[in-house]
Amino acid sequence: MSRLHQHADASAPVDEAAADSERRNRIAVWSDLVVAHDLLMKQFQAELKRDSDLTVSQYDALLRLALAPGKRLQMGEVAGSLLFSSGAATKLFDRLVQRGLVVRSADPNDRRCVIVGLTDEGSALIDRARLAHGYSIHDKLGPFTSEAERRHVAAFLKRLATAHPTPATP
Repeated sequence: MSRLHQHADASAPVDEAAADSERRNRIAVWSDLVVAHDLLMKQFQAELKRDSDLTVSQYDALLRLALAPGKRLQMGEVAGSLLFSSGAATKLFDRLVQRGLVVRSADPNDRRCVIVGLTDEGSALIDRARLAHGYSIHDKLGPFTSEAERRHVAAFLKRLATAHPTPATP
């Protein structure tokens, strides 16, 4: 069999060795991305737990509320943005409510929905956690990237995230 073959559209010959090398390179990039994500998330999780007694999921939920108008959202909106099922979101918010960081209320416009909002304590905690987390991100990524590299990586990750929409969770 020839080392060259035609694309399905027959537009140009393809070198099978070059195509195989490109696939291996893409798999290596993916592997490095997964390993880096795993290592960073473990470090961030440990720091958030130590400094704010929060999990990454709790931090993300509180952050979404902090950035929302009036620091309130429908619980389903938060669950969807966190890629959580409604049951997992309920358990997450149960813990945040028990800690006094979030309050639940009925949605006056839709009785089927629940509104979650930050308490003053939750707002103060997420403000402190955001500051510490921001410094941590800077400390971990700053020494390894120039401004040009950060812009390039950010653009790549944005394209990657928007090119592959997340399927809805049950």
